Amino acid sequence: MKCRNCSKDIPTGFTDCPWCGEVHGGLQLKPQLSGPSAGLPATLPAALRGVLPVAAELPRSAGQQMFAWISSAVSVVLVIGAAYAVTSRKFGFVALQDSGYFIGVCVGPFLASAILVFAFYFFRRKQVHYSAKLLSISYGASFFALLTLLAAGHISPSVADPALAVPSGVPAPIRKLRPEHVATIWDPAMIALYADLKASNDAYVVEVSRLDMAEQTLYAPLSFRDASTIQQRLAELHTRLAIAEKYSSVAPLVAKMDGYVAAVNISDDEKRQFLARFMPGLQKSVAYRTAASGYERDWLNASIAAYQFMLANQSSYKVSADGKNGLFNRPELAKAFNQRLKTIYELKQRFLMANAAYLASQRAAREQVGMDP
Repeated sequence: MKCRNCSKDIPTGFTDCPWCGEVHGGLQLKPQLSGPSAGLPATLPAALRGVLPVAAELPRSAGQQMFAWISSAVSVVLVIGAAYAVTSRKFGFVALQDSGYFIGVCVGPFLASAILVFAFYFFRRKQVHYSAKLLSISYGASFFALLTLLAAGHISPSVADPALAVPSGVPAPIRKLRPEHVATIWDPAMIALYADLKASNDAYVVEVSRLDMAEQTLYAPLSFRDASTIQQRLAELHTRLAIAEKYSSVAPLVAKMDGYVAAVNISDDEKRQFLARFMPGLQKSVAYRTAASGYERDWLNASIAAYQFMLANQSSYKVSADGKNGLFNRPELAKAFNQRLKTIYELKQRFLMANAAYLASQRAAREQVGMDP
């Protein structure tokens, strides 16, 4: 049988048309004009009974989706730029060896943002279009990238010599009220030794400060602008290395401790017992200075090698008119120079840390015997 309304075949078993809802029993009810079912037939076909209309989310326009993708692209550029700046501030440059750190700084903001966005919609139990999530993740990643950039701080190249700088990784000593020192028979010997070590370090700092190496910052593009400038840098570095070698060992000063102890009016057995207790702590402090001297020597030799490298390849290096940037015309030279710079900065930081540990241990030792730190 064909439907008189839509002319389609009515399947066997149906009395009404399952396609258009036409009633073929001779009774057609008019639709109600109000209520949630307005516009629907009062009697639904058997095949459609129990099926309720479901409200669906309106589809997002093509313009909204395009905006989400454009925002994501801008966010990717911003995050990569921030990652490059953070890596440059940490290592002084960006090289292949820093790729792991660079990738981590790039991926981190997106990962953190995605976790927060998906967790938010999961607990809200709300279904949204993918473009809304994409937009939220992009904004979040940009925010986290900016936070990372601000937290990285700024590395100032104005300090040429780390021997005159306070290392960033060492916290400033906390001033504490110390108890009044109780004098012992060993105080004169310990005070004499600590005074010698402090005088040696003070003399070392004075000699380093006399070098006017901060006039033109080491490793800056202008320090490689021509052969005469490079030769001047090399002469200053060799002088600086000679100072480092001069004060590299405090062993002669430590050896004087036996004489200071010998002058104490007490038995030889008690002197040996005192030295057995005192020397291990002193040697631990001296070990920091020995390590610092080794790093200092390596740092200066690496710096000299870098300037010799630039002197040999000066024709392949150009400095911009403002003196802020330098450029190699051969990529392999740029890669080799960046690797040298990375080694230099790493050695310089190790020297700073070891030397700061030595100075801190010496300050603590002087305070224990009642000396000014």
